[in-house]
Amino acid sequence: MTAEAAVRAVLAIFETGELERIDDLVDEAYVDHQGLDGKALHGRDGFRRVVEAVRANGRVELEIEGLLAADDRAAVRVAWRSEASVRHTIELFRFVDGRLVEHRGAELPKQA
Repeated sequence: MTAEAAVRAVLAIFETGELERIDDLVDEAYVDHQGLDGKALHGRDGFRRVVEAVRANGRVELEIEGLLAADDRAAVRVAWRSEASVRHTIELFRFVDGRLVEHRGAELPKQA
């Protein structure tokens, strides 16, 4: 699986809530440097916690506004839409054999 296809599949979990896909797409060695509340998360359970936190307030829709992928890495600008808000983020992903092993991300400032 290419990095582009892998990142699209991983991001789809946030929209669909299909947590069972995590085992196929996320490596147990996964590290989320952004994490939750400023604390890094590890493994599939860490990824699952992030998905659950994002979906805790209801349905979320993602729009990939830009994506660059090469070899085992991808950089993505994402719009996250829920009933209450719209957020824009930059997400950096690293994959090994098509499975997510590392993530860094940041929320972008609100545009005027």
